[in-house]
Amino acid sequence: MATGKFSIGKWFKTDLGSKIASGLLLLVLGFLWNLNGDVRELKGTLHGFATQIDAVSSDVKGLKTDVSSLRSQVDFLNGEFVAQRLAAAAQDPQNPRSTRDAKNILAGLREKRVKVDPSIIEGAGSKLIASSARSDDAWEVVGKLLDYRSFLAEEDILGMGEPTPLPKEAANYKWSINPATPPVNGRLEFVISQVGGLVPVEQSARLEALSSPNQTGSGIRTFVVDGQGHGLMLDDMRMEHVVVRNAIVVYNGGPVRLLDVRFVDCEFRMRRITRAVELAQTLLRPAPATFSSAET
Repeated sequence: MATGKFSIGKWFKTDLGSKIASGLLLLVLGFLWNLNGDVRELKGTLHGFATQIDAVSSDVKGLKTDVSSLRSQVDFLNGEFVAQRLAAAAQDPQNPRSTRDAKNILAGLREKRVKVDPSIIEGAGSKLIASSARSDDAWEVVGKLLDYRSFLAEEDILGMGEPTPLPKEAANYKWSINPATPPVNGRLEFVISQVGGLVPVEQSARLEALSSPNQTGSGIRTFVVDGQGHGLMLDDMRMEHVVVRNAIVVYNGGPVRLLDVRFVDCEFRMRRITRAVELAQTLLRPAPATFSSAET
């Protein structure tokens, strides 16, 4: 029997060995190709996971922001919270932090158009007005209270209807207003209209200077004065059955006569003097303003 050493090199040179070797090579190459594809697919999957994680992280941050905003809104809607902050400013008007918090809360309420019970504003206002005699900061808070109370007055005029131009029947009535700044190019920046139509003269609205009165009323139920963001001086004014909107209302303590006057979405600039304090107390009440500092 012949004997000898096995040579793998000679075996590969045989036909069968060559085919088997080629097959093994193809299997290895195929395995490596598939492995490379699996690696690419795995990388894509991991990238997708990373993108989803980033999106979830962003959503969580957004949710935290929403929760913080909601908490802020809940605080604003909580009348007790507002009352406590305003009371703190009234009790300690010399504390700049208390008055600053009160002003920020009132500004936030108006900016976010959040409405609280008007009685809270009136009650806090009375205390702050009492404190304002010894504190400029407290008087500034009173001004912010007046601004916010004017915002709440939007509801007071909902049933009045849309303003319309003055009727020709009222042409003989000479209405006038006192702008806080001179008219630009001689043109008055206010829009004067009316609601409610005509009524008997003795029951009608007035919008005139105390120093230059009309002999009779206008014949109009209600004047509507839209300040369009401009200043309106109350000194020397007689207003009866009037709605003042979108104006910066200025009062320096001069003679004024108000009867059934509503200030809606206005801001107030008043000197801290006795008549202005009395007017502020009137304006904080829910009812339309009736006030007189004019000699009768």
